[in-house]
Amino acid sequence: MILATISFSFPDYTYPVFSDAKLVEKKEMLKSYRKWAAAFPDHKIIQYYATDGKEGTPPAFLSHGLTTSGFYTFRNGWDKDATVMVLKASPPGAFHAQPDNGTFELWIKGRNFTPDAGCYVYAGDSAIMKLRDWYRQTRVHSTLTLNNKNMVITKAHLQQWETGKALDILRYTNPSYDNLTHQRTVLFIDQKYFLIIDRAIGKATGTLGVHFQLKENSNPVFDRKHNSVYTTYSDGNNLLIKNLNKDAVTLQEEEGKVSYAYRQELERPAFVFEKKKKDASAQTFVSILYPFGNEKAPVIELKEHKDNNYNTGNISLTLMIDGRQANVKAKLSH
Repeated sequence: MILATISFSFPDYTYPVFSDAKLVEKKEMLKSYRKWAAAFPDHKIIQYYATDGKEGTPPAFLSHGLTTSGFYTFRNGWDKDATVMVLKASPPGAFHAQPDNGTFELWIKGRNFTPDAGCYVYAGDSAIMKLRDWYRQTRVHSTLTLNNKNMVITKAHLQQWETGKALDILRYTNPSYDNLTHQRTVLFIDQKYFLIIDRAIGKATGTLGVHFQLKENSNPVFDRKHNSVYTTYSDGNNLLIKNLNKDAVTLQEEEGKVSYAYRQELERPAFVFEKKKKDASAQTFVSILYPFGNEKAPVIELKEHKDNNYNTGNISLTLMIDGRQANVKAKLSH
């Protein structure tokens, strides 16, 4: 359990506020690691965390999947300048769980850009549960919805988890709604940026949405013409989230809130990319999450090659990023 906590933690010792979790403080986690180090004095990794990196060694691995519990961490390092995404695609949960498979938090160079919603309150009478239920909504998490309804079940089925120097791949399915399966593929490319391919598979019809939420102080620009949203931090550490679909997709702002502690909440930016599903044909969303370090967000376009086939899992794409070409090829399990 100690090593699992390390695996899904960020460099500042915090970890995602999924489900009923609250935001932890580094000083409290250091106390815990020191107790654990006393119990396991020869364990170099625990010693590393107990001493804030002064002794011991960091883990030898980077990206790591906890495949039984359904928590997957993409990572390019262990220090404060690392990029770390922690994504939840879990088996069924009980009271503590939320209907949010696919949701994630993304940390880049000391900043958590996409905190999960949290839970605000724990339990109580109907008035309290109404407050709690707002934070439980699928649509306030970074995942796909049908008609903005809550998922029927979180029951993720892992299809593929592979890690490598140039490409990490996560692919899973979740039977989110009656007659609709959500398939999410996350590609961590060159240990720098993410391409997320969401597919809605089944005969259900309605409005599909892929939702995102940002940190409360991100002051984003909403560019509806180019279906993109980007943060505007003055320190040069920023994030672009852009839909790359060639078919009709709209960008809409949404109500956003985050709760880091009990009975405390903050407003924050939130948005959704939407499209219609009119028949039994599968529908696809392609989104890129791209960090950038200057004041101008990069211009990114997507080319799908003739052999690209989302149905069969043959990915053959070219990204143009400020005029630079990046080829993305992968064979996905299905």
